[in-house]
Amino acid sequence: MAFTPHDRLVPENISDSEIGSCKDHVLEMTGRSLADNVFDPAIQYVLDLIREQVNTVKEKNPQASIAGIMLVGGYGENVHLFNRVKHEFTGSSGNYMVEEVLCPGNAREAVLAGALEWGLDMKVVTRRVVPRSYGQEIFERWDASKAKPEYTKVPNPITGVDSYMRMQWFIDADTEITDSQPVPTFFRTNVPSSSSPILQIKLLAWDTKPGHNKGPDIKDGDCYFVGTLEFKLDSVDWSKQQRKEAPNGDCCYTLRWKMELLFSDNLTFRATLLPDGPVVELTVKYD
Repeated sequence: MAFTPHDRLVPENISDSEIGSCKDHVLEMTGRSLADNVFDPAIQYVLDLIREQVNTVKEKNPQASIAGIMLVGGYGENVHLFNRVKHEFTGSSGNYMVEEVLCPGNAREAVLAGALEWGLDMKVVTRRVVPRSYGQEIFERWDASKAKPEYTKVPNPITGVDSYMRMQWFIDADTEITDSQPVPTFFRTNVPSSSSPILQIKLLAWDTKPGHNKGPDIKDGDCYFVGTLEFKLDSVDWSKQQRKEAPNGDCCYTLRWKMELLFSDNLTFRATLLPDGPVVELTVKYD
């Protein structure tokens, strides 16, 4: 017989299922009909969500190896769901090369503990590992005794001193940091006394490579642009900055900076001109 739902007590997607009987408020239906119309749509929804997450990882790094998928919560303990996820994502039958699917013995407690932690602290991530190096390209004074074949001697455009361009990394890939806590570093820049009214600090990134977590000494093709910090020099109190005469006879100032990186849902670069500001910031999407 066909069952027509009354007052939405029975989901619409089983209204045309093969039902053995409906008597005394007890609904009898075949196991196949129950699986096809109730369980499988929910399982397919879960599979689609997992697939979306796995595809996101693969798009960012096609060579990435996914260690495992963890199923938690009451539904995560369902054997049929577990087997479907394992079949879809692992082994020779899986298309995504996930190493294993896991379900802890306290799967239900994991959801409860997470809800309590969120309600008490409202924080999800407190520690994270930085997936890439961040820094900038600078002019370093040339030293023939330390020069490497990849170094190219060029005059510093501000001071005229023989130099070469190298990377100054603010933070290395695989560094563990505290979420929303600034990671500080310090650097100097030279600007001519007749400088452009805006100083630009171009920020670069480098993705970690297997076995290598430190970015290259010299900018290469794997370094890529993140963003630009723009600092208005008309806000500088020049009386607090170091003035010197460059070898080419021009006058310039050496500006000292404190750079801070803040990692959370976004990545913020904050540069403070020492000794007491002003401050500029750049926020980019962090993934």
